[in-house]
Amino acid sequence: MVEQFHTLSSLILTLFWIVAYILMIRRGLKDRSYGIPMVALCLNVSWEFIFTFLTDIEMSYRVANGLFLAFDLGVLYTCFRFGRDDFDWPILKDHFVAFLTGSLALSLAGVYLFVTSFGDTYGGLFAAINTPLYSALFIAMLLRRNSVKGQSLYIALAVLIGDAGGYLPTLFAQQQGQVDVPPTWITTYYAYTLLLNAVYLALYCYVARRDGINPWKRL
Repeated sequence: MVEQFHTLSSLILTLFWIVAYILMIRRGLKDRSYGIPMVALCLNVSWEFIFTFLTDIEMSYRVANGLFLAFDLGVLYTCFRFGRDDFDWPILKDHFVAFLTGSLALSLAGVYLFVTSFGDTYGGLFAAINTPLYSALFIAMLLRRNSVKGQSLYIALAVLIGDAGGYLPTLFAQQQGQVDVPPTWITTYYAYTLLLNAVYLALYCYVARRDGINPWKRL
């Protein structure tokens, strides 16, 4: 029974995050924007690249990370293409590609140093830090833009459900010795993550309705 719940949760995690990525890319192209906060995007791409190509872990984990990396690269494309219009500072607009490329390089070096320094073989320790940060950055992006540009209710729902699906697989990985994080902290950071996701969802609906947009009709 435990194994079945683990499998089901893993499928929910994978399916809903793939849906979220597809919707982010679609929405980004339609709105000429991007759907993942830049810092979170750089960290995600770095993490997935490292655990696809630079670590010696089971092939199934590398393939899964490679799948998510492919979708993240799609979001990264929208960021490179439209990201300069997301900022008012002239220096950022004029040198946006260099800024984003440098951010990716620094992120890759920083995540790799973290993983190797702490012996984070499967990335569970980094995920414990990055997962709630990722959700908090979505709120910050929405508040900074003060609009629903590049975002949708269905993206927010897919992220919420996908993150919820990650809880049991993470606990299972911890029991298998693949995540060097106490179970209590896993429960805590997932609770924070889901709370932040719910706040983001509520704020998205508020901003959409304030601007005269029906959030359910904006795919």
